Amino acid sequence: MKTTFTFVLMTLMLAAAVYAQQPDCQQFHNGKFKQEVDGVFIGTITRKGNRQVENYGTGKVILDVKWISDCEYQLKPIGGDKEFRKRFEGLKLEYVSVKITRTEPNGYYLDASSPGAKKHALIDRHFVRAK
Repeated sequence: MKTTFTFVLMTLMLAAAVYAQQPDCQQFHNGKFKQEVDGVFIGTITRKGNRQVENYGTGKVILDVKWISDCEYQLKPIGGDKEFRKRFEGLKLEYVSVKITRTEPNGYYLDASSPGAKKHALIDRHFVRAK
């Protein structure tokens, strides 16, 4: 009896810990977000439905968004200025895989990578909901 109680208690504690660590990604599927690195503004991202528009200074790129799960999606470049198209083509990017790793009430952290790229890099970024 004592062993059964201990097992049930441990199972419930483990389930609660796993559930508590799941980020709430649904709230960031759509919206306008800004990216800052060390307090310096980098650019904005506007995501609505299956489109994402990224603006960095005078540069702009338009991406197709394909949600794989609540916290994972793929980005494929479909338009934008010549500079960004050239950068994607030069890196041989077919798509960018993105995973939201942590959420906060007003922002989220993500890891992004580009399978199939000439140079494979993992990018860790923080985004905050823009007003």
